[in-house]
Amino acid sequence: MKVWERVVEARLRKVVEICEQQYGFMPRKSTTDAIFALRILMEKYRDGQKELHCVFVDLEKAYDRVPREELWYCMRKSGVAEKYVRVVQDMYERSRTVVRCAVGQTEEFNVEVGLHQGSALSPFLFAIVMDQLSEEVRQESPWTMMFADDIVICSESREQVEENLERWRFALERRGMKVSHSKTEYMCVNEREGSGTVRLQGEEVKKVQEFKYLGSTVQSNGECGKEVKKRVQAGWNGWRKVSGVLCDQKISARIKGKVYRTVVRPAMLYGLETVSLRKRQESELEVAELKMLRFSLGVTRLDRIRNEYIRGTAHVGRLGDKVREARLRWFGHVQRRDRRIWYEHFRLSVHDELFSLRQANQAIHDYTLHFRPLAASSGWNEVALLYAYRRSLNPKIRQQMAIYDDSMGLELFVLKAQHISQCLFMVSIEKRTPSDTSSSCSSPAPKPVQTDQYHLSANVISTKGYACTVEKMTISSKSAQPVLHAQRENPL
Repeated sequence: MKVWERVVEARLRKVVEICEQQYGFMPRKSTTDAIFALRILMEKYRDGQKELHCVFVDLEKAYDRVPREELWYCMRKSGVAEKYVRVVQDMYERSRTVVRCAVGQTEEFNVEVGLHQGSALSPFLFAIVMDQLSEEVRQESPWTMMFADDIVICSESREQVEENLERWRFALERRGMKVSHSKTEYMCVNEREGSGTVRLQGEEVKKVQEFKYLGSTVQSNGECGKEVKKRVQAGWNGWRKVSGVLCDQKISARIKGKVYRTVVRPAMLYGLETVSLRKRQESELEVAELKMLRFSLGVTRLDRIRNEYIRGTAHVGRLGDKVREARLRWFGHVQRRDRRIWYEHFRLSVHDELFSLRQANQAIHDYTLHFRPLAASSGWNEVALLYAYRRSLNPKIRQQMAIYDDSMGLELFVLKAQHISQCLFMVSIEKRTPSDTSSSCSSPAPKPVQTDQYHLSANVISTKGYACTVEKMTISSKSAQPVLHAQRENPL
């Protein structure tokens, strides 16, 4: 029967095109795609210091509640030929089941609603139903993402996400599906004080700071400490399941290492290619792994055996290297995709160019002209724009601007950066064209019109033995030239 279901599924996939928002049971898509899309969306909004509202919707008994008539209707609407509709109807005709309990089995009874559990065809049939049900309410990815019956709705405002949630509820319930109020949760990224909560049919949706999405824990503050602890815990759970094999002294270390790489390590590495790990968190994972390997090989730290020998005996590489391999493998997967609309969306919607923009060797005026239109169209607040401008400056200018905090405002910060760039340029000219030994540097003007002060620590040492130290730089309204104080030093 399963072979026949696989054949029917392969033929249906050639005819039916599922929307890009559906990640469940689709070719070249996995849970990692959905987790990555959600994480990077939250990361970009944190960097831009903007609010992002996410509602995680769960359906009650989704597979068991699909009406059969609704299934036939969705198949026909998706363009499935009538002969294949009749084939699927034959599979569901006269379906009966029993319930096994402690005292025996019940009598057989008919099942007239829902999809078959354990069927190879059911996941794709459910995807067809969800594709048709959400046709009028879903938004483009990543604002709406579906993995089978797990739905994520994102928006920039609480009112908008609440409105979208109500539209989803109405669209699902009119077709026989039901939203689980107890399992539906709401999370806000970069929450400002008094942002409020989301309501569904007048009932307040549970508000959380973290959510386990497709097996990976996402936190509203962007940290991944709890996800690392979950991975360590999952690794220990997998190790306990096969501890009878790993702790058996009759089994060779090579076989133990193979069992460990097959059962335990995948549980620890799940979803980590989408997480930015710190050195401390990577070390935490490796410490847990080495502890498992030492238990498996029957040695302790008191035996004073080096970690390299433990790994070499079990033929297990460093976990940090495996995480980097997973990231490269994920990068290749993204590059090979035929359609990368969801990936390109991040670059266009949150202006990833602001983060990759660098002044480098450009004149600061040219760089500022390039920065301003991007900043105007980004929608970010002034603090985020000032941070993006500061971090993209030339390192020499950024070092001198470190004395100014973010409270001065973006426009004044840009003006000061331009003034410092001009002063550094003049100092570099003086360095390239040293004066004669008989001449001296210009004396300070009697009372220049001072516009600003910069405390620079640049020493310009000429080949003649002079050292011009810029102790305090003032700009005259007439010459706009820096005033240098020169002193005689011993020749180098």
